[in-house]
Amino acid sequence: MAEQFSSPPAVAATDVRTTMPIHAATRNSAGLRRLRRQVGWRLIIWWNRLRGRTFVPAPFKQLFIEPTSRCNLACRFCAYPLDVRPRTGMTGDDFLRNLASATTVGVERLWLTPMTGDVFMDKGIFDKLEAIERSSVKELSFYTNFITPDQDDIDRLKSITKLRDLHISIYGSTEESFAAIAAKPAQQYRRLIRNLGWLADSLHHWPSKPRIIIDLREGGSFNAANWTGPIVDVVQRLATEHQALVGAVTEYDNWGGLITDDHVVGLDIELTPGDAVYHRGACIHMFQSTMVTSTGEVVGCGCRGFDSGLLLGDTRTEPLEDILSARNERWRKLVNDMNDGQFPSVCQSCAMYRSIWDHRWSIGVDPNRVTTLGEALK
Repeated sequence: MAEQFSSPPAVAATDVRTTMPIHAATRNSAGLRRLRRQVGWRLIIWWNRLRGRTFVPAPFKQLFIEPTSRCNLACRFCAYPLDVRPRTGMTGDDFLRNLASATTVGVERLWLTPMTGDVFMDKGIFDKLEAIERSSVKELSFYTNFITPDQDDIDRLKSITKLRDLHISIYGSTEESFAAIAAKPAQQYRRLIRNLGWLADSLHHWPSKPRIIIDLREGGSFNAANWTGPIVDVVQRLATEHQALVGAVTEYDNWGGLITDDHVVGLDIELTPGDAVYHRGACIHMFQSTMVTSTGEVVGCGCRGFDSGLLLGDTRTEPLEDILSARNERWRKLVNDMNDGQFPSVCQSCAMYRSIWDHRWSIGVDPNRVTTLGEALK
């Protein structure tokens, strides 16, 4: 999934259908919106470059460790059905070794969101969660479609007190749209509704309740005001009883060109071509989204790091501490090349690119988490 980079701003709602922030738009306005965005990005980047200001996430303060690359869905806008990556899981021993290295480096926040999978497809996920709970890592977050866990799993989550953000992605506003988008039977959608109900019940008894963030994935003409059905009722419960944040996402990137219009035909989805995004300067994901994949490889970006051009190292042959370091020449070269306008092919066509010359990501962020390019490279 690796969706943690595209969530819209969300707000607690009393009626999730009328206050839900959405990105839905007509086809004509979508093109106009992209044009305005392009102009805005260029102006912001130009202005900050003129002033010599870079806004870089402090490197390696957060890390992605992928427990599994397997998924229970086959979403048509995702690269998972294309088998671009091996479908495997990280062993418990490998996870513990990588976790120990992460704490040595000083990683403060872990993401377990896989690039193309779901955390609950890992049968050993709770052993990994409990290991994080015992570690010096301060915070944990992940995305999930929340279909695979059972009631015992949901209840067990309450013991993971370091869980800060639980992102739940809903693929389709109805059973019919779920079956079309996720390419799976509607019974999985009904299981999701059941699990959300169990979560709403269980959260009342959690000693440390995480922030619940629900992202509905729908087509471009989706209208939240007309959203009805049993899933609305349980989402409403989570919003009113537990202050869950609810939003709708109707924009989709093309996975660096892997996903084409043919893959999403009939879904009311318009893909955002990454090569139309203005690329100038190193990408912030090279500093805050490094991922240890389920195979042990380390890639510079957990968004679209399936390309060998983003490979930083391999934990099977070298210590993670050496890979997560400004001394890693592969990392330094990638950052410097990007800053000189030389992007790996997967980055050239990535719509998730965000420039270090664009300050907006840093608004409201702890100042200790923001540095300059020069300091980051030290």
